[in-house]
Amino acid sequence: MKGLTLIILVYLSLQLPAQNKVDKWSLQSMIEYASKYNLTIQNAEIQANIAKIQSEQVKLRRYPNANASANIGSSFGYSIDNTTNTYANQQSLTNSYSINSSIIIFNGGQLKNTISYEGFNAAAAVEDLKKSINDVSVALAAYYLQALSSFENIKLSEIQITETKNQLELTSKKVEAGSLPELNIAVLEAQLATDSANLVATKFVYKQSLLALQVILNLNIYDPFDIETPPVDKIPVEPISALSPEYVYNLATENQHLQKGDKLRIKAAEKSILISKSSFYPTISGGVNLSSNFNNFFERLDYDFNLKKSVTVRKSWNEIWSDWGSQLNSTFGQNVGFNISIPIFNAGSAKSNYSKAKLNYKLTVLRSLQNNQTLKTDIYNAYINAINSLDKYNAAQKSVTSTQKAYSFAQKRYDADLLSAFELITLQNNYQKARIQQLNAQYDYVFKLKLLELYKGQGIKLNN
Repeated sequence: MKGLTLIILVYLSLQLPAQNKVDKWSLQSMIEYASKYNLTIQNAEIQANIAKIQSEQVKLRRYPNANASANIGSSFGYSIDNTTNTYANQQSLTNSYSINSSIIIFNGGQLKNTISYEGFNAAAAVEDLKKSINDVSVALAAYYLQALSSFENIKLSEIQITETKNQLELTSKKVEAGSLPELNIAVLEAQLATDSANLVATKFVYKQSLLALQVILNLNIYDPFDIETPPVDKIPVEPISALSPEYVYNLATENQHLQKGDKLRIKAAEKSILISKSSFYPTISGGVNLSSNFNNFFERLDYDFNLKKSVTVRKSWNEIWSDWGSQLNSTFGQNVGFNISIPIFNAGSAKSNYSKAKLNYKLTVLRSLQNNQTLKTDIYNAYINAINSLDKYNAAQKSVTSTQKAYSFAQKRYDADLLSAFELITLQNNYQKARIQQLNAQYDYVFKLKLLELYKGQGIKLNN
């Protein structure tokens, strides 16, 4: 049963996507879709939104805060009456209200610099988001071009199978006529089996590329999926002469999102130094408080004429609350004041934080320099790889021309019974291999140029 399941899965994996069931995806449409639904990009977007909220929240600290409170309760035993400021030993009902507000007047520029610090961090998070989109775009372009190359290889493999079948049919007739030995049929049948296996392998690579694209796009891998297959000659690329590494690097340091983010983080680190430095200065704040209290006992003294003495009587609920308004009015208090906090000794925390902030600034600058160094290395490597790909492509073109001539001459000699099937198949395979190498080299060259264009700041585009 497991074997049957495996065979079915392998068979399904080798099938080409169904045509005309869904719109075909271009690279541009995939990039636009991925910018909304790719999981890595979604994560970066959430981080950017968190940083934005933090930045906006800090700005509100420039305004006074305000809080209101109210409580109601009952006290038992020996307690103070808040309205009369006297002690009593009985149960009472208490009710109080208060409103308070405070504002920072001076804190050594801490608030101002914190607002700038969070603003730079929020802007850096946006650049991180854009970098994620760029990284995903590069991955999409790589698998897309791999899929296009595999798609073209499939067509070459199918042509190869057709040619081998035609040769096998012609050879069979010659063997039946007695002009060729049966060995030629065996050679061609073996070649046909090899060609079929190559076609299956090429289809599998194509299917793998499509699957990788679906994963990046966060699509259901069981849904129909197909891509546009523009000819490689129609993909616009800049000439390699317009993409010198030093020129591209100078542009990249200004437009690459990692470098933009690094510059913003350096500015944030500068503000962090000023924030920590503010701990050395006094903090001055002002505040306002409004409050009022109500207190009434559950019992009262009353004179009993029958007993001719004072007795304790339980108040009714209305009696308890009877003077609520007058008490709140009579106990209404207002307070306005200022507070100054002067740092004298804090176990060296202010000095340590200041020193750490300066070191963190140096680390941020170093990370930026390292990222620039990596960027420069990547660009020079991409340029060298593009030159190498161009050389391979030019060599592959020459190889195709020469192997095509050799195969064409061999076909004529074979048709004239002057060449064995083995020799013909050898030259045919050389021609097929040269065509595939040329195609792969061309797509590889296009991808290398697209990387340089991306570093230059043009994005990844495969159409005009």
